Amino acid sequence: MTDFGPLLANPKTLFLGAAAQFGIFATVLGAVGLTSIGWMDFSLADAAAIGIIGWC
Repeated sequence: MTDFGPLLANPKTLFLGAAAQFGIFATVLGAVGLTSIGWMDFSLADAAAIGIIGWC
């Protein structure tokens, strides 16, 4: 269960959450992109770990 009370009290936090999600996906796509051009050798699982751990 998610408590949306703080979000409803301060809607600006929605942008903070959206920026965090964008950063995770951009990092995953960046790692996969570096693999596709041959600069790095990441699997999709590696790219996901980089996105999740790197953003925290």
